Amino acid sequence: MIRPPLHIHVGAARHFLGWELEHFEQYFILVDQPDPGVSLLAFGPDVIRSGSELPASSRFLIQFPGFGHNPLHDLAVRDADLQLINDRYDLVFVNPGPLEVAYSTSDRLRIFPVSINVRLLEQTPARYRSTLDSLVHVSSRTAQKDWQRSASIMKKSGLHHEVYPPLDDELRLQMGLRAHRRAALAAKVGIRLSVMPLGYVSHAETIKTYRRHDGFVHVARDVRHQTMIDGKYTAALMEAAATGAITFWHDTLSLGNDFETVFDLPEDTRAAADRILELRDTLDIKQHSIDTATEMRAKADPGRSVRVRVDQMMEVIDSR
Repeated sequence: MIRPPLHIHVGAARHFLGWELEHFEQYFILVDQPDPGVSLLAFGPDVIRSGSELPASSRFLIQFPGFGHNPLHDLAVRDADLQLINDRYDLVFVNPGPLEVAYSTSDRLRIFPVSINVRLLEQTPARYRSTLDSLVHVSSRTAQKDWQRSASIMKKSGLHHEVYPPLDDELRLQMGLRAHRRAALAAKVGIRLSVMPLGYVSHAETIKTYRRHDGFVHVARDVRHQTMIDGKYTAALMEAAATGAITFWHDTLSLGNDFETVFDLPEDTRAAADRILELRDTLDIKQHSIDTATEMRAKADPGRSVRVRVDQMMEVIDSR
C-alpha cells in the first residue's frame, strides 16, 4: 500500500494525539509542514480555525469535547463551527456524544469510537474483581462535572468510597504541600521531581486509584454550562473499566449505551445507590469484571479507532 502524505496540525491536544500517532503512521507518511499537495488533519477544538486556513489537498478535522469550546450549548460557537466545517473541511470526525448532536446538520459529520491509552493500562495487568465492596469517582472540580451527584450515590450505597483527587480545598492543599515537600527533599540529594498543579495528580497515580477499588461511578446531569462540556463517557470511566472495575454510568444526553458491560443508573441518587446494591447481590462479579476489561480494551483500542477514520479519509484522498 502506498502511504499518502499527511500533515497533522495539533495544538494543546498533543497528549491525546500521543497514543494514536503510531497508528496514523501505519497509513500515512507524516510530514512536518502543510502543503497544497498534502492532506491535512486538524486535531482538536483549539485548531479548528487555524487548520481551516492552512494549505491542503484535502482537509480533515477531529473534534472532541473540551478546551473551553462548547458548540452544544453555545449556538454562536455552533454556527461558527458549522460554517468552517462545511466551507473548509472534507470531513469532521467526532465521538458519539454532545458533538454528534451539535454538528448533526452537517453532511461532513462522521462518528468514530473513543480511544484511550490502552498500552499504558496494559503495563499492569487487569485486576479482575471478585467482590463489589468499594467505589470510586474520578473527576476534576470544574463547572460541567457534577461530581457531587456521584459522591452522593456512593455515600448512599453505604459502601467504602472515594472521590479522587480529593475535591475539597483542605485535602487538595494537603496533597499539594506533601508533593512540594517530597520535591524539596529529593532536591537535597540531587533528584528533580516535577510537581503537578494543585488539584492534579499523575496519570500513574490515577490508574493505581482505579485498581484500588471494585467499582467506578459516574452519574451526572447536563448542567448546560455555556463554555464547559463533557463527553458521553469520561476517559476516567473508560480507563477504570479497562482495569476490570465494574462501571456505573448515566446516559446524560439520552444517546444510548455503547457498551454491553457498563451499567446504566438513574439520575436520582437514592435509586442509583439501590441499583448498585441490587447488582452487588445478584451479579457474577468476577465474570463481569473480566467481560468489562475485555470489552473496553477492545472497543477503546486506538488502532481500531484510527482505522475507522483512516478508511473514510482514504476514500476522500483517492477521489482527488
